[in-house]
Amino acid sequence: MTEFIKTLEELSMRADKFCINLNGRITREHSPFTVGGQSVLYKGTLYPDKEKIVIKIVRFSTQDRKAIKKIVREVHVWSKLQHVNIIRLLGITTDFDHSMAIVMHWVERGNAYDVFTPLNAYSSHNIF
Repeated sequence: MTEFIKTLEELSMRADKFCINLNGRITREHSPFTVGGQSVLYKGTLYPDKEKIVIKIVRFSTQDRKAIKKIVREVHVWSKLQHVNIIRLLGITTDFDHSMAIVMHWVERGNAYDVFTPLNAYSSHNIF
């Protein structure tokens, strides 16, 4: 367990170079709203502003140095991106599930399918 904690601390310190460490400032819902191959997404709240956020908890083995480098690289690249169509990275946390979590803004209708599918795609007045 000590090696595991050391790895999390190392990961947190490396990622701190690129973004804000939000440890102790976040609460999350008990159940994820979606699960992917490499990560689990939760809704949460960032304090003190009570801002709605998404917490992406990355699944990795503490022995897998490639996975750790990949996570740090993702945080590094994302921290440099500034575009209206890219959700802004808020920071990182290691407070949940003994893993690294990437924290971003919550966006209503925030998935590509909902954003790009018209509400009345098949109504007759939307054909032309």
